[in-house]
Amino acid sequence: MAHDPLLTRLLAVDRLTGHEHTLADYFENAYPHIAFSNLEEISAANGVSKATVTRFVRRLGYGDFRAFSRAVKEEVAQNFDSPVERSASSRERETGAHPGDLLRQHLALGQLNLQRTLDQVDDAGFAAVLQLVGDPQRRLFLLSVATGRMLLNYFYLLAKYRRSNVCLLGGTDCLAHDILDAEPSSVLLVTNFDRFPTSVLAVMRHFSELGAETILLTNRRSNPLLRYAKHSLFIHSESETIFKSRCAMLVILEALVAGMGAPPREGNVARLGAMESLFHEIGVYLQKNRRG
Repeated sequence: MAHDPLLTRLLAVDRLTGHEHTLADYFENAYPHIAFSNLEEISAANGVSKATVTRFVRRLGYGDFRAFSRAVKEEVAQNFDSPVERSASSRERETGAHPGDLLRQHLALGQLNLQRTLDQVDDAGFAAVLQLVGDPQRRLFLLSVATGRMLLNYFYLLAKYRRSNVCLLGGTDCLAHDILDAEPSSVLLVTNFDRFPTSVLAVMRHFSELGAETILLTNRRSNPLLRYAKHSLFIHSESETIFKSRCAMLVILEALVAGMGAPPREGNVARLGAMESLFHEIGVYLQKNRRG
């Protein structure tokens, strides 16, 4: 627990008193800004004594309030960085580097990220996620932004071979339309990389309040979105450039697609055939048996 992020510690602590419940809610709602709040401010904001705040942070595993403040500041600095901020300390090779060396370097880091992701993904947790995303009786909503949305678009296209009722959510201006018909039996799958979009946080909160299943795939263990995630899978993303590696995220998504069709579910073969028939009808691809 000594190196666990604040939000993980809050999820782990139980049997809270009334004042501790108040402080736990405040810490979650005020994250990450709480890293820059002093003892007096937290005490006054919650109507509790400074001694109560100090006892609570000790329950979370910090030595005292000073240790809590220092640890959370370091946590926020490490988890709320951006490519621009990382560029100052990047080990990115100069443009004159040999292309073969660059390729080998990235392949080696990719292997490292995949192995470390395998080491930290729990089999039971992955099985639970797979069961949810593969259940054709549940509407599956997919949400991400930026590069995460590109990966989810790939997942969406392959998932449509396997099942119906899949919706890739659009931009912020379309979210209200897209999630209007979500219900408690729905599943929301979110991929999150590095930053924490406020729109994604709001949608996850909406699904959580509905009582729906929420799944988060992320490279950040110190992540405000975890508050609304019933299921979470963590991927490793080490890189020597200003851009973190997405390879493990891609492999996790591909594994989910593979699991959705193994063993074959009833109607899966017919669905694949129908998809191919539509390709032929629309004239998307050249046909090997076409005669003219």
